[in-house]
Amino acid sequence: MENKKNHLTLEKIYSVLKDNPTASIREILEVLNIDFEDWYSINRKMLKFKRSNKINYERVGQDIINIEIIDKKFLNKINTKQLTYEMERNAIFLHLKIIDELDKLIFNNATSTRDKLKAIELRQREYKYENNQHAVEYYKLKEKEV
Repeated sequence: MENKKNHLTLEKIYSVLKDNPTASIREILEVLNIDFEDWYSINRKMLKFKRSNKINYERVGQDIINIEIIDKKFLNKINTKQLTYEMERNAIFLHLKIIDELDKLIFNNATSTRDKLKAIELRQREYKYENNQHAVEYYKLKEKEV
């Protein structure tokens, strides 16, 4: 019996096919660390996916090849996630670039303590992104530029 963590799902199949579009079911199971010994349940799961129009595949002996995900709802969900990820990343990058530029302008031209406090406030706003993966990526790219 498969463990819950080793359960074969459409998302897991997609994640392997994204990196290796020509992977067979044996290769997918190997990458996902799912035991191939229980072929009956794996075969039944793949047949269930095929009957519900989620995937297409060809069978060669006991292996399944040319696996293609055709579930429109699933593919739209994946595309939406990717688009949202990119939009969020671009928005945060833009925000951090603006903060950097404002910080430079204010801090370099500041003569009074009040102006320097504004610069410090801008820096503190920047730190709220410390635990955001996009912000971490931004700062890594920024360090490479310097």
